[in-house]
Amino acid sequence: MKKEIKLNTITWLALVLLIVVSTLFSENGIENSYLIIASLAVIKFLSVMFQFVEAKHAHIVWKMVSVVFVLVYIIGIIALY
Repeated sequence: MKKEIKLNTITWLALVLLIVVSTLFSENGIENSYLIIASLAVIKFLSVMFQFVEAKHAHIVWKMVSVVFVLVYIIGIIALY
């Protein structure tokens, strides 16, 4: 139980750090920052999906659906820009 709480805390702190980093990238006028922000969003999605939604204990189909969703998201971001 304590291991799970520690892992949840580390994941939560990493999510907060990723939010701060993506905010810093969005405030700067860096060209192609949308790719970095989209990549950080994918990392946040996967960490929430596998840690807090507990998809790591789900059937392989649901894991693959989440990975396909991420791929479609990244391809869509690249296609739009």
